Amino acid sequence: PTRLLYPQLASTFPAFRDVQLVDDQPVFILKKPLWLVTVVSLAFRTGDLSDVPFKVPDISGFPVFADNVLPTLLIHHGILDLSASSDPALRSLSLSDSSSLSLSSASAARLRAASVGACSAIVQRAHGLAAETGKEWLASWTEQDLDGWLWNEGKRADLREVERIAEKGTVYY
Repeated sequence: PTRLLYPQLASTFPAFRDVQLVDDQPVFILKKPLWLVTVVSLAFRTGDLSDVPFKVPDISGFPVFADNVLPTLLIHHGILDLSASSDPALRSLSLSDSSSLSLSSASAARLRAASVGACSAIVQRAHGLAAETGKEWLASWTEQDLDGWLWNEGKRADLREVERIAEKGTVYY
């Protein structure tokens, strides 16, 4: 099954092992393996599946691809509020203070995990709003749709000016 594929990729390729130990607990983000499985799935789903020599992965239910862009935009738009974080680096993070934007691996993992949770909550709320007249289209909205929209947002000229959060020494994004 697909849910086993991206952990297998992560265990095979060191650059895909996007797992951090935070407070003695593993935090699995796995951006690159999720992205790769999604790209393969989308590439092969556009054609005749009978010609594909393998089972095309089912990506429904995949989370967002959390890196530094999504948390930056979620903070910028006021969706993520870190003022009550137990992590001092996150509590003091300010997009207007570039000296606060370089995070340790543990702080970045907490922030990226929070962005995954926030995006999941946004999509759940969107599904709830789909019952309202004119908002029916939200019923089929996925976390990947939100991810794509946020990435597009991040490419707008005015949002390109927003300095991004950075993780010291990462190879995961």
